[in-house]
Amino acid sequence: FKIDEVIKDKKLIEKWQYLPLDTKFFKDLESDIIALFDDLDNQLDGWLIHSENYQALNTIKYKFYKKVDTVYIDPPYNAPASEIIYVNDYKHSSWLTLMENRISLTKSFIKPDGVFECAIDENEQENLGKLLSTQFPEQDKVCVSIVHNPAGVQGDNFSYSHEYCYFVYKKNDKII
Repeated sequence: FKIDEVIKDKKLIEKWQYLPLDTKFFKDLESDIIALFDDLDNQLDGWLIHSENYQALNTIKYKFYKKVDTVYIDPPYNAPASEIIYVNDYKHSSWLTLMENRISLTKSFIKPDGVFECAIDENEQENLGKLLSTQFPEQDKVCVSIVHNPAGVQGDNFSYSHEYCYFVYKKNDKII
């Protein structure tokens, strides 16, 4: 299709108005597509960033400083089935370093009354809790279990049907 046809044919615009479009496939049309929007940032109702998470966070840190109501992350759990490849034998400390780097960037996005959420399984749940306490010393922190697999996953001695989610939020009487 040609961009002029999209602009002229209102039915075509209505038909595709919610179609996601990756401009990397239309390099010759990218500026024409972006020019269709008067204020692109205010017309977006969400962002999708395809990137390595640490780099993505560094890219958007100034734009979203103290503007985000809720951050939810679902990191690698350091489970035996999906372990991160490590250069040394410090598996827990390497995982914690990975998490500390990302959490320290992410917390700058959250509004003063915003909420930080992090899903985790039993492999690093305790370590993550300690890390969050050091990263958010002035905030309240609660960890809840969330049933995600009623059939369960067999552990060494116990089957697990749940994971955990930490919620970190401003100390107050507000019910979340």
